[in-house]
Amino acid sequence: MTTPETVLELTIALTDNQNEVGEYRISDNNEYRYRTLQILNTLIPELYPYSDTYKITQKGKRPIVEYLTAFDQEIGLDDYICRSVLPEGLAGQLFADENPTMASFHWQIYEERKALLARGMPAESEPIVDVYGGGYYDEDGNYHNYFPYNDMAQWG
Repeated sequence: MTTPETVLELTIALTDNQNEVGEYRISDNNEYRYRTLQILNTLIPELYPYSDTYKITQKGKRPIVEYLTAFDQEIGLDDYICRSVLPEGLAGQLFADENPTMASFHWQIYEERKALLARGMPAESEPIVDVYGGGYYDEDGNYHNYFPYNDMAQWG
């Protein structure tokens, strides 16, 4: 179970805004805390279709995503999205005015991870096919040419 508190903690750690002992609930971060729930409530609906928790509703109806009102409330997305995608998006939004370079960096990572989610995760790895041809490896790991003229070094 991931909560907005966890996402905020990860975001503060990503942006190096905790104190020397690693505490993130310090007075400097109060403004970020005030804005966090609203920002998460805008990010979560766009990520929901990629989550393992996505439920198909009636045809033609948008899925209903629970609105966050408290920091101890469970976010209705799977842990992968909550712990790797949401903190980057939150950082991108929280620091847009204060540090645009850092915000842009985190927003770019958010967009890249969202694009990976949109493409879907492969169920398993696939073998790499050599589309250029030229040879094969036998069961002993030795490479063999399909074409004998590939060994032109013998001609000097």
